[in-house]
Amino acid sequence: MRYHDLVTHVLPFAVFGNEVLCDLEWSSAAQNIQLNRWVKSGQLVRLKRGLYTLPSHYQKQKFSHLWLANTLYSPSYLSLEYVLSMHDLIPERVEMFTSVSLNKTALFTNKLGRFQYRKVKKNLFFGFEERLDENNFSCLVALPEKALLDLVYLTSNWQPTKDYLLQNIRLQQFDQFKKKRLVEYSKKFNCKKIDLTVNVLLKMY
Repeated sequence: MRYHDLVTHVLPFAVFGNEVLCDLEWSSAAQNIQLNRWVKSGQLVRLKRGLYTLPSHYQKQKFSHLWLANTLYSPSYLSLEYVLSMHDLIPERVEMFTSVSLNKTALFTNKLGRFQYRKVKKNLFFGFEERLDENNFSCLVALPEKALLDLVYLTSNWQPTKDYLLQNIRLQQFDQFKKKRLVEYSKKFNCKKIDLTVNVLLKMY
């Protein structure tokens, strides 16, 4: 299999894996050897085991990191520190793409970034919206209120105090949170530290 033939075959796909590669006429052993060679030479980018994309200069289907975060591990939606940073609710720029998933906790590191996933129960998989990225690809992103509550819920040493919110989390621009939504979402968690945190936050407005 020539590299040009592979590129021609996968060009319509933003990312591709075994379901696309199986259409090519080569044995699985030969396929794995050749794919590894192309990854090492920089002719392919391995996103995770069994999932690849072409280098950016070859890509016909451009995609965003937000879409990739959803696609790498599904079902999932962007949340936690990354979304809080997106809305300037914390001052730090968050480099890792943090998400919530129904699958077990996972971390993927590749040439495009670091993608972390935290597991929640099915009844807590809510509070996100569908938005289009710059390439018109659909992405699932938590609303600000849910991103904060996910962080509270998934942080084992969380302290529901004003000092913790201001000094440890460095939460800012509280007026962006919609009080009604924050209270409504908090009730669905049935979690004491979330209830206490919301009560503290509402007094800080």
